[in-house]
Amino acid sequence: MSSLEGTSERSIKDEIIALAGDLAQNQSRLERLVERLEQREKAAENWETRYEDLEVSHKEAVNSAKWLRAQNMELEQKLQQHRPELDRALSAREGAFRKLKHARKVIRDLLQERGDMASPLPGSPGHLTQEDIDEVLHDDYDDSSSSSSSAPDSDRTVRLSTVPPSQISSPHRTPSSLTQLSPLSPAIIPPRSGDAPGQLTRSPTTSESLQSLQALVLSPNSSRMSPDTWQIHFKKPPAVSVVQEGPITWTSLQNSVGLSEDTMNSLQRFANQDFAVQTD
Repeated sequence: MSSLEGTSERSIKDEIIALAGDLAQNQSRLERLVERLEQREKAAENWETRYEDLEVSHKEAVNSAKWLRAQNMELEQKLQQHRPELDRALSAREGAFRKLKHARKVIRDLLQERGDMASPLPGSPGHLTQEDIDEVLHDDYDDSSSSSSSAPDSDRTVRLSTVPPSQISSPHRTPSSLTQLSPLSPAIIPPRSGDAPGQLTRSPTTSESLQSLQALVLSPNSSRMSPDTWQIHFKKPPAVSVVQEGPITWTSLQNSVGLSEDTMNSLQRFANQDFAVQTD
């Protein structure tokens, strides 16, 4: 009997120990489940917060889209209102470009025809180079322009000499030479005196003229002057002949430069000589 009771007590203790182990395992599992539930709750809270943020961002984006749509409609209305003015401005701009292009072509043709690029001496104040013209026109030139500007007819100059008038009006002059010989009125050209300076009469420039340098009138003076004296008139004088100040009297010239009486007499005799014109 005693042995049976001892065996039953051991079996009960073993069962109790086994149950205690099972309870401990279940408790650890429950703890892990609780931790997982807490983590899920935290993740759910994070997702909920993120969802709320996304909702706010979505509302802001919708409001911004509505505002931009309204602004776009307003700008389209303004564009339709200003469309005629914009079209007129574009048409005026295109017309201005066409006029500018035509003006450049006219200037290029004038320079190529008259050879004004080679008229002044290199280094003089009125000298124009091909680079200067290209810079003004903002366009490229052909090589033929430089060759045409250096032709023999474009290198003609007007000189003062004592050639008789018969040689001036000779019929073998080229078309670019002097165009007319006629007497001038003494009211227009006064005779020279001891203190009267030489004058270069300039006629007004006309808009129809396409020639940059042309001698218009080369005529003898009236009966008050010697028959072999000539006056030169230009529509547009060359750049090297533009006078900044003057005319200067003989007395002012002598006082400003400090010339002697002999030099002044020589200058006056030279100024009173007959004038003639030659072309190279």
